[in-house]
Amino acid sequence: MSEQSEQLVQQRVWYVDALREAQSGSYATVQKWRQKMGDYPLFPYVELAYLKNHPYLSNKQKIREFLNIYEGTPLEWPLRRPWLEYLAKKGDAITFINDFKATSDAELNCHNLSFQLKIGARIKDIADQIRTLWVVGKSQPKACDTLFEKWTDSGLRTNEMIRERVIKAADGGSHTLIPYLTKLLPKEDRSWAKLWHRVRRNPAVITKHKYFPRQDADYAAIQFYGLKRLIWRDPDVALSHFDKVSLQYPFTEEQLGQLSYRFALALASKGHAESKHWLSRVPAQLKDAKIVHWHLATYLREENWIQVASLIQTLPQNLQSLAINRYWLARAQEQLGIEVTARQNMQELAGMRHYYGFLAAARSDYKYQLNHQSVEIDVAIQEKISQAPAARRAYEFLQLEQFVNARREWYQFKKTLTKTELANAAYLAHQWRWHDQALRAISQAGQNDEVALRFPKAYESIYQKFSKQAGIDFTLALAISRRESTFMADAHSSAGLGD
Repeated sequence: MSEQSEQLVQQRVWYVDALREAQSGSYATVQKWRQKMGDYPLFPYVELAYLKNHPYLSNKQKIREFLNIYEGTPLEWPLRRPWLEYLAKKGDAITFINDFKATSDAELNCHNLSFQLKIGARIKDIADQIRTLWVVGKSQPKACDTLFEKWTDSGLRTNEMIRERVIKAADGGSHTLIPYLTKLLPKEDRSWAKLWHRVRRNPAVITKHKYFPRQDADYAAIQFYGLKRLIWRDPDVALSHFDKVSLQYPFTEEQLGQLSYRFALALASKGHAESKHWLSRVPAQLKDAKIVHWHLATYLREENWIQVASLIQTLPQNLQSLAINRYWLARAQEQLGIEVTARQNMQELAGMRHYYGFLAAARSDYKYQLNHQSVEIDVAIQEKISQAPAARRAYEFLQLEQFVNARREWYQFKKTLTKTELANAAYLAHQWRWHDQALRAISQAGQNDEVALRFPKAYESIYQKFSKQAGIDFTLALAISRRESTFMADAHSSAGLGD
C-alpha cells in the first residue's frame, strides 16, 4: 500500500470520529480536526456538522462563507435551512432576506414574504406570490397563517381562488381541507364545494341527480372528474351514466377527449367488450404508445391480423417506427401472405438491439445484434473529473459505503458536465465499480451503444454462486438486477427479499 493510500485509509477512520465530535463540540474541535485531516475530501462535512448544529448569529460569518463556497452542492441546504429557520425564530428580517434563496419549502417562503412586509413591502406587490402559496390542494404550515390573514384582510383573496383551491384539494389533494374551504365561500357556492367532497370520497355520487341542481360548466367539471374515476371502479355504471350525461352537460372537446382516453385505457386493461369502441374514439392528438399498446392487444387476442396491420399503418410516423409496432406489422404481413415485405421488415428489425429486434432475429434465423460501440476516453478530461472536489467527495462516500451521500454528490456534480464529460464520468464510475452510476451517466450522455457499461457483468462471482444455488440462469439473475435496481449496492426489495 502506498503512503498516500495509507493516509486516506487513516483519514476515513478519523472522519467518522471527527463528524461525531463536531456535532456537539466547539469550533475549536473543527479546527483541531482540520489540522489533523488536512485536505481530506469529506472534511467540509465535518464543518457542516458543527455549523448546522450551531446556527447562531455568532457564527454568521462562518455560515455565510460556507454557503458561498458550497452553493449548489449537497452541502448547501443542510446548513441554509437550519440557518434560515433560526433567523425566522429570532425575527431577524434583514439577515433572513439577505440569505434566503428560492426554494419549494412553503414555510421558508412564507417567512420570506412576511419579513418583506415587515421591512416595508406593500402587500399588493407580493400578492401573486402569496396567492401561489395559498391556492394549493393541501394545508400549509402555521408559519403562513399570519401572512394569509393579512392578504385576506387586504381584500386580495377572491371567491374564485377559494373555488380553485377546492378543486385542487378534491382532485389529487387533501380532501379533508374542503370543509374548511367550504365555510369561506358564499352560501350559494357551498353545496357545489360539498359535492366536490362527496365525489372525491365516492365517484358514484355523480349518478345521483339530486346533487346536481344545474347542468352548467361548474357541475360538468365534477361529472368529468367523477367519470374519470368511476370508469376504473365500475365500468358498466360509468358507461351507462356517460350515455345519459354526455349531451346534458357542456363538456368541452378537451374533456371529452380525455374521457375517451381514460375510458379506453380502463376498459382495454379489463378486457371489457366496449374497449375497441372507446379505443377508436381516442382523438388523434391523444394517441400515444400506451393507447396503441392496448389497441393492438385487443386485436392480437382475437388474432385479427387485418386490423393489426390497418391500425399500425394508420399511426403517425413516430409511433409506426417503434420496434414493437414494426414487429407486429411484420407478423401481420406474414399471416396475410405478404411474405416478401414481411421478410424484409423482419430482417431490418433483426438488426436492432431491442427486445423486438431479438424476437425478429430468432424468428428469422438471424444473429442477435448488440451493436456495441465504445466511447473514446479522453484521459485529460477523466483526470480533471476525478480531481473535481465533488467527484472526490462522491468517491470517498463510496469507499465508506455511504451510498446515499455518494449519489447526492455525484448527481449534483453531473449537472455541471457536458455530454462528453458525462461519458468520461461514466467510465470513471465504471473503474470505481459503481455500476449503477456508470450505467446512468453513459445513458445520460446519449451513448446508448456502449453496451458494456449499460449492461455490465456486475458482481459476477456473487451472481454465479447464488444463481447456481437458486437454480436459475446466471444471465437471468443479472438481467433482473439490471432492470430492477441497476445494480445499486444498497437496493432492497419492497417485498422484504433484498437482504
